[in-house]
Amino acid sequence: MTRQDILDAARDRRPVIGQDLSGLDLSGADLTHIRFERVNFKGANLSGAVVNQAGFRKCDFTGAALDGCDLTKMDLAGTSFAGASLKNITTKMTLLGRCDFTGADLSGALVHWSVADNAKFAGARLAGARLDKLTLRASDFSQADLTGAALHKAVFTGCNFKGVVLKDVSFEKALFSGCDLSGQDLSGLALTQVNFSGSNLAGVKLARARIAYSLFAKANLEGADLSGARGSKCMYLGAVLKGARLTGGVFDNSVFSEADLGAADFSGANLFRCQFKKARCRGVKFVGCDLRHADFSHADCTAADFTRADMTMACFHGMNDEHAVYELTQRALVRSPNQEMAQAEAFRPVQA
Repeated sequence: MTRQDILDAARDRRPVIGQDLSGLDLSGADLTHIRFERVNFKGANLSGAVVNQAGFRKCDFTGAALDGCDLTKMDLAGTSFAGASLKNITTKMTLLGRCDFTGADLSGALVHWSVADNAKFAGARLAGARLDKLTLRASDFSQADLTGAALHKAVFTGCNFKGVVLKDVSFEKALFSGCDLSGQDLSGLALTQVNFSGSNLAGVKLARARIAYSLFAKANLEGADLSGARGSKCMYLGAVLKGARLTGGVFDNSVFSEADLGAADFSGANLFRCQFKKARCRGVKFVGCDLRHADFSHADCTAADFTRADMTMACFHGMNDEHAVYELTQRALVRSPNQEMAQAEAFRPVQA
């Protein structure tokens, strides 16, 4: 079929089924209301085409150009856009499940209120894209380029972000649940109110990042670098931070309860009013930390180093501090033990 044949079909609202339109130039064409089914668009040029209320069922756009197209409210599930040029496209309330965007260029795209399961974005370019309230599950972003992208209230569940370029990315209230971000460099980024619960952040770089009010519950941060991070009121409940570096950071009013902090380095950090209840703090360095009003109830602080730490009104109730170091520390300022609480915890009912 020729370009004119397609324009005639659009004018008469006739469906185009099973046709080979590979390499066809449809740039700027008005394709309103036309329905395409099992059509081969490989290498075709649809840049600037008007596709409002058009339908694309089981079509193949591998290597095609759709720059500037508005794909709002379309069901594109299972469609291949591998290697396609999709710069500045718009998708609103679009279904993208099982779509293949491998190696595609989505620079400047606006992806709003769209949903996708098992989508492939491996090696795709999303520089400057805005992913606004997007929901993606079990999707692959490995080696993708998100430089300068904005993730606003986007939800990523079980997604792979290994090797992704995240330079200058804006994270605003985004959710990464069970995602793999291991080894990523997020240094200096704004990550306020981001949820990383259950995600793999092993070896991630968060140095100087702004992570206030963020959630890291049960996340793996082993060997991570959070030095100089600004992270007030964060949640690390049950997280793993073994060997992590948090030196000079601000983590006041954060919760590290039940976390595994083995051999982590908090030297010089602000840990005012932090919760370390039942945390595993073996060999942790708290050198020069602000631990005022911190709660270490039932924490295991074996061989921890509290040298020069300010422990004014800190709670060490039931804490194991065997072989801990308190050099140049005023332990007298620690909160007095709660004997009544200790007796209550030790109480065991008489067996009949």
